[in-house]
Amino acid sequence: MDIQQRPVAGYGIEIWSSGNDLYIHTSKPGSIIRIYTPDGVLREQRTLLSAGMTKIRLNPGVYIVTLNNSAGQKIIIK
Repeated sequence: MDIQQRPVAGYGIEIWSSGNDLYIHTSKPGSIIRIYTPDGVLREQRTLLSAGMTKIRLNPGVYIVTLNNSAGQKIIIK
């Protein structure tokens, strides 16, 4: 299993990938996640209605992920 390091986007927030899946763990309900392509195009936006883990399947590539307008985290989906 290919798991990237779990970069921390802020207290109570983790973002990481494994295979074709992006994982977000947050302790804050109502968090807004945005997934961008490297050239800045918004690919997906979701509001996480509850705290806990969310899994999003993505095509292989490089993405920039923000949560609640935090600084972006680069994620590679293989």
